[in-house]
Amino acid sequence: MKKILKITANVLTVLIALLAVVMTVFTVVSMVMGRDGRVSLFGAQGYVVQSDSMRPEFAAGDVIFSTDVDVEELRAGDIITFISRDRESYGKTITHCIRKVTTRNGELAFVTYGIATGVDDETPAAAADVLGKYSFRIVGLGRFFEFLKSVPGYICCILLPFLVVIGLQVYNIVVAVRQSRAEKRREAEEERDRVKKLEEELASLRAQVSENNAAKAEHPEGQDGQN
Repeated sequence: MKKILKITANVLTVLIALLAVVMTVFTVVSMVMGRDGRVSLFGAQGYVVQSDSMRPEFAAGDVIFSTDVDVEELRAGDIITFISRDRESYGKTITHCIRKVTTRNGELAFVTYGIATGVDDETPAAAADVLGKYSFRIVGLGRFFEFLKSVPGYICCILLPFLVVIGLQVYNIVVAVRQSRAEKRREAEEERDRVKKLEEELASLRAQVSENNAAKAEHPEGQDGQN
């Protein structure tokens, strides 16, 4: 039974430790995305969606991933991620659908719009501002990232798992120390028993020798006659 409990505790410790590590990685990723709005995953750039302008394709709180693309191959209907040059969102990263391919200042550009609103963006996206083509999304992951960055999220997903791991390790150490002490006590008791047994045997031998000596002292003539 004790062996089963020990194995269960070890497995639980490993699982919680892995969970804590995964949560730490997610937290680091969320911090990175919080600074510049994106993170790389297997060659794709990830972005936390901030609005519902592209519903139902994706919505606020999702994390979307865009991959590098040859702008010459983009067509109407493609969804692209680009740097906005609109007055209200200048410099921000936007992911919208291409309505049509056009030119701006003699350069390739794309008229874009949000699916939910159907309204064209103020300024066509220049080819040089295109960051990639939308590939896939992870629903709600952005909200999870935001939760991780909060105090409750840190406590629930990072602090508590690590505290549990530390507590289990302390428990294992205490159990090991107790087992070691118990083993040492058993060894000491066994050693005392051996010493006591040896002392008893030695005392018995001494008693026999004394009896033999006493017998010889009582019958000296019989001993001489035998000789």
